[in-house]
Amino acid sequence: MEWGKYITLFKKMEPFNIEYIEEPGGDLFSLFDLAKDSPISIGIDESLRSPDNAFTVIKESKIDIIILKPDFSAGFFEL
Repeated sequence: MEWGKYITLFKKMEPFNIEYIEEPGGDLFSLFDLAKDSPISIGIDESLRSPDNAFTVIKESKIDIIILKPDFSAGFFEL
Protein backbone atom coordinates (compact mmCIF):
# COMPACT_ATOMS: atom_id res chain seq x y z
CA MET A 1 0.00 0.00 0.00
CA GLU A 2 1.24 3.47 -0.84
CA TRP A 3 1.30 5.59 2.30
CA GLY A 4 2.63 8.89 0.86
CA LYS A 5 -0.71 10.73 1.09
CA TYR A 6 -1.22 9.49 4.65
CA ILE A 7 2.23 10.67 5.73
CA THR A 8 1.58 14.11 4.19
CA LEU A 9 -1.75 14.32 6.02
CA PHE A 10 -0.26 13.11 9.32
CA LYS A 11 2.49 15.73 9.09
CA LYS A 12 -0.19 18.43 8.72
CA MET A 13 -2.01 16.98 11.76
CA GLU A 14 1.11 16.72 13.92
CA PRO A 15 0.77 20.21 15.54
CA PHE A 16 -2.60 19.16 17.00
CA ASN A 17 -0.91 16.80 19.48
CA ILE A 18 -2.87 13.72 18.41
CA GLU A 19 -1.95 10.77 20.60
CA TYR A 20 -2.39 8.10 17.91
CA ILE A 21 -4.26 7.17 14.76
CA GLU A 22 -6.13 3.91 15.02
CA GLU A 23 -5.49 1.46 12.20
CA PRO A 24 -5.82 3.75 9.16
CA GLY A 25 -6.03 0.84 6.69
CA GLY A 26 -4.08 -1.97 5.13
CA ASP A 27 -3.02 -5.23 6.68
CA LEU A 28 -0.82 -5.72 9.73
CA PHE A 29 2.48 -5.81 7.87
CA SER A 30 1.71 -2.82 5.64
CA LEU A 31 0.97 -0.87 8.83
CA PHE A 32 4.55 -1.68 9.89
CA ASP A 33 5.71 0.35 6.87
CA LEU A 34 3.41 3.25 7.70
CA ALA A 35 4.60 3.35 11.31
CA LYS A 36 8.23 3.71 10.16
CA ASP A 37 7.53 7.13 8.63
CA SER A 38 4.51 8.44 10.52
CA PRO A 39 5.06 11.44 12.79
CA ILE A 40 2.00 10.31 14.79
CA SER A 41 1.86 6.93 16.55
CA ILE A 42 -0.18 4.21 14.90
CA GLY A 43 -2.53 2.14 17.05
CA ILE A 44 -3.74 -1.27 15.96
CA ASP A 45 -6.55 -3.54 17.04
CA GLU A 46 -8.50 -5.34 14.29
CA SER A 47 -5.31 -6.59 12.62
CA LEU A 48 -4.27 -8.54 15.69
CA ARG A 49 -5.51 -12.10 15.57
CA SER A 50 -3.49 -13.73 18.33
CA PRO A 51 -0.93 -13.12 21.07
CA ASP A 52 1.71 -14.22 18.55
CA ASN A 53 0.69 -11.30 16.31
CA ALA A 54 1.08 -8.95 19.27
CA PHE A 55 4.59 -10.22 19.99
CA THR A 56 5.50 -9.74 16.32
CA VAL A 57 4.27 -6.13 16.50
CA ILE A 58 6.27 -5.48 19.67
CA LYS A 59 9.48 -7.06 18.35
CA GLU A 60 9.45 -6.10 14.67
CA SER A 61 7.68 -2.77 14.23
CA LYS A 62 7.54 0.82 15.36
CA ILE A 63 3.87 0.43 16.23
CA ASP A 64 3.72 1.30 19.90
CA ILE A 65 0.01 1.18 20.70
CA ILE A 66 -2.05 -2.00 20.81
CA ILE A 67 -5.74 -1.48 21.50
CA LEU A 68 -7.53 -4.36 23.20
CA LYS A 69 -11.29 -4.40 23.56
CA PRO A 70 -12.16 -7.34 25.82
CA ASP A 71 -15.23 -9.33 24.83
CA PHE A 72 -16.42 -12.69 26.09
CA SER A 73 -17.95 -13.74 22.75
CA ALA A 74 -14.71 -14.00 20.73
CA GLY A 75 -11.41 -12.40 20.21
CA PHE A 76 -7.77 -12.30 21.10
CA PHE A 77 -7.70 -14.83 23.95
CA GLU A 78 -9.79 -17.96 24.24
CA LEU A 79 -11.77 -18.29 27.48
